[in-house]
Amino acid sequence: DNEERVALGGDKLLAAVKAVPGLDDVAASLKNKQLAPKEAFKFFVLDDVADNLFANPQFKNWLNYATEFRKANPHANTGSVIDMLAAHYTDDVLVRIIKIAKKDPATQIRAAYFEDALVGKWVKDGQTPAYISSMFGRQVTPEEAFKLLKYDMRTDNFFGSREYSAWLSYDNFFKSENPNVPVKSLVDILTTHYDDQKLVEIIKAVQTNRLSKLRAANFEKSLIAKWMENEKTSTYISNTLGREVTPDDAFTLLSLNKDVDNLFTHSEYDTWLKYAISFKKENPNVEADPVIETLMLNFRDDALFELIKKAEMTPATEKKAAFIKNALLDEWVETKVPPAYVINKLATSEQDRKKLLKTYLDKIYSSPLFTAKD
Repeated sequence: DNEERVALGGDKLLAAVKAVPGLDDVAASLKNKQLAPKEAFKFFVLDDVADNLFANPQFKNWLNYATEFRKANPHANTGSVIDMLAAHYTDDVLVRIIKIAKKDPATQIRAAYFEDALVGKWVKDGQTPAYISSMFGRQVTPEEAFKLLKYDMRTDNFFGSREYSAWLSYDNFFKSENPNVPVKSLVDILTTHYDDQKLVEIIKAVQTNRLSKLRAANFEKSLIAKWMENEKTSTYISNTLGREVTPDDAFTLLSLNKDVDNLFTHSEYDTWLKYAISFKKENPNVEADPVIETLMLNFRDDALFELIKKAEMTPATEKKAAFIKNALLDEWVETKVPPAYVINKLATSEQDRKKLLKTYLDKIYSSPLFTAKD
């Protein structure tokens, strides 16, 4: 039935052309399926779009011919139907055509399809969210734009594709034009459309292009962070990625090394702490740095001291501060840091100096590393 319908479309176009004087060459090209659909369109579709174009028999015949042409010329670069329509009509005329068709129950589905195709084309062509909204009278979010471009994005070079670059620009424009509108992050959008294994394949398939590799690396960080937030185990993360992600790696991936002032107030810190604990349980034979060593590795001494002092003064973080402070004192006992240095760096008052000195000396005297002679 489909073959008959396609052939019928070509036959009707051919009959229409033969009826017009001076179009013998066009008729011959049609008969031999050598006239490109883009060229054929202008001979058979009326420019008067006051009526429903998508219900026009000539338009349907042209669509059938386009299908027939592609089968006869599989290597011809004909472009999409929406590209051919956009070559013939201006944006405002195309929008009017679609809006008229949406009002007719018989063409509503086709109109919705072409609306999506047109919006997708505009996004790829670099039109701004404001322009698209003004044309259709509705907002097209980055998430919706991604759905429209998804099937054109090659997963073997996802981050280097023209469609991804176009979507990224659209996403940035949308955020700047609509600062108060909540927008899903890239990682939230992609995890909706692809499973974890596919996402890892996309990351690993990145080509040698420097920009693509940078995009993939940044996305991998976001993906691992999301997995941790969703309490995926360290075993799951390592197996899925094909490499081990240590607590030290996780600390950097969660960007905890970039904001020492409010570290303990971040939910990411709690996420990391849970991950570090689970990593040690799941990998008892793998030597992992204690929490305090990770902090000392990522922050200068003075920055770490200030972090502890500020956290001690905040009820919500004072317990975390006490834990880290105690671990730091233990670390200093092992490395034989003088009591005077400890007091000068961590004490916040005269009373605190006395209390801190007693605590530190008690740790020294109870440590097997120190003898009475020491």
